[in-house]
Amino acid sequence: MKQSKQPDIGGPYVAYAKSIERHAATEADALVVLERLATTPDPFMRLIAELVLEDERHHHALMLQIAKTMKSSGYIVDRAKEADAPLTEEAAFVAQREVAKLVRGEIGGIALLRALATQFLRDEDVSAQALTEWMVLDSEKHANLLTLLERHLKRATERAREERLHGASRVRQENDLA
Repeated sequence: MKQSKQPDIGGPYVAYAKSIERHAATEADALVVLERLATTPDPFMRLIAELVLEDERHHHALMLQIAKTMKSSGYIVDRAKEADAPLTEEAAFVAQREVAKLVRGEIGGIALLRALATQFLRDEDVSAQALTEWMVLDSEKHANLLTLLERHLKRATERAREERLHGASRVRQENDLA
């Protein structure tokens, strides 16, 4: 098995992480404002503020998690390109098919949401249209992340297949020499 060479963790990974942390810090003030808005007696304003607040809390935690990962083990990005696949060929292939199905589900959900909005919402239903678009954007985000994972799994399948074929070739060569 190849030894993975870790890149300079003090380089772009730490700079990237610090930028994310600065961005998260600037968004902390927004959380305070959203918490206040979420206590309003206006039901629509409260709904929107609560939805954005929940999403922002998740977004904030995700940014900090990414920054922590990049600072402590930024080489994870490079390790994804290594020749030794973390999954067997079969496991990577099965996972790739499952993720592809999830991507298709997200894309189908996007089409359904847009069709429902067109069918049921009038032009003056700006609030409902905005909420529908928010759901669409969230589904698009999921589809994009899952597509990234699908590409990673495809490469993992190809690497595992190459390793299996090269390994079989090496065994044949050793047997021929014996």
